[in-house]
Amino acid sequence: MSEKHSGLNVSVYFGKHLVELANIHEGARVLDVGCGWGASLFPAAQKVGPQGHVTGIEIDEKSVEIVETRFKERGVTNASILLMDAWKMTFDDASFDYVLGGAVIGFLLKEGTQELCPETHRVLKKGGRVGFSTWKTMEDLDWMLESLKMGFPEVPESELSVYSRYSPDVLAAILSQAGFHQITKHTIGTEFLYKDKETWWKDMQLYTWKPFYDKIDARGPGKLEEFKDAAYNSLLDNSHNSDGSYNVTTYFIFGTK
Repeated sequence: MSEKHSGLNVSVYFGKHLVELANIHEGARVLDVGCGWGASLFPAAQKVGPQGHVTGIEIDEKSVEIVETRFKERGVTNASILLMDAWKMTFDDASFDYVLGGAVIGFLLKEGTQELCPETHRVLKKGGRVGFSTWKTMEDLDWMLESLKMGFPEVPESELSVYSRYSPDVLAAILSQAGFHQITKHTIGTEFLYKDKETWWKDMQLYTWKPFYDKIDARGPGKLEEFKDAAYNSLLDNSHNSDGSYNVTTYFIFGTK
């Protein structure tokens, strides 16, 4: 693939694909579960048009504040965001035509099982569509994970990893077990490129590794900067391309109620 995208647009890039693959119609009512900073919420709002509405729910207060500010900046009037736990939704039954979730399915499974949160089925209308995306490969995060494993050999990898991997067949089985049918699967991959170390580091701070960064910083002056240099150089050294670009591949899964 010749086109390469900025690293900070990874979620936005795949959020748009989630919305496109869902085939959302004008006037629809859409729920975006764990919407984060709006990677799929904003393109969904464009799809539904002025007669439709998109509701995002998010458990992180800071993300809610950021999205509300972006609504005002962009003049978005057909979308809203609520601070809400996906496992404790307050919506009526059959409230939405579509339920979407970008890279959140790991949080929507009952602990220790592959049982999908029943709320995603309850709030969807009969004949409505559910759609999720999940990462197959995120090479930049994989390289950061390796760097952290070297820095914290005593910490189990499960506590360091920031994304879950599920094959399309497993995803299909999860949706089928949850009562969905007409299941379809898609895979999309592309190359991304960070323009410099600080852009990369800003992206790495979006994930749940901050407690480990703080521990590195507490080891002494300059230790965090040393770690950043080593991790970034590892990314460049391990890239399969000379410019340091990396691959991100995502699975998409859809089902009908």
